[in-house]
Amino acid sequence: CAMYDISDIPHLPKTFKLIILPFWIEVTPEKLKQLETAFPDARKLWYGPAGLTDGIRWEKQPLDGTFAHDFLDFTVEDLRREAISAGVHMFSDINLPIWATDHFLSCHSAESGVKEFRLKKTVKRIVERFSNKTIAVDTDIFTYPFDGPETALFVWE
Repeated sequence: CAMYDISDIPHLPKTFKLIILPFWIEVTPEKLKQLETAFPDARKLWYGPAGLTDGIRWEKQPLDGTFAHDFLDFTVEDLRREAISAGVHMFSDINLPIWATDHFLSCHSAESGVKEFRLKKTVKRIVERFSNKTIAVDTDIFTYPFDGPETALFVWE
């Protein structure tokens, strides 16, 4: 997950599977063409009021994608469903903040309990960096017993 401005779009890779477009009230033909060119295969989630004007007339614009007009009612489960539909890898089924790259995963849990995580591929060894303990070997799925509140940082080789 990352945040970008419209001026960043021409410089981004075309590999995004889901793009979330919050409060894009003005969607000009130029902006729409930029989106289609930059993210030809990405699923679009228009979050909040979107496409109310083309920059000239105030009228609903014909946009493709999913709309979350009432963003206060758009739940974590709704977002998860959109991400899964777009083919985004879900590192866990838990509704907790997870940050991940190709080499690490971090998660914060306010509550104690065992949480399960799924990596994109099998790795040789997973280490929780703060404790320096090996959590699992030769796997793509692992569990961790959180002693909440706790933040864990996992790295792998």
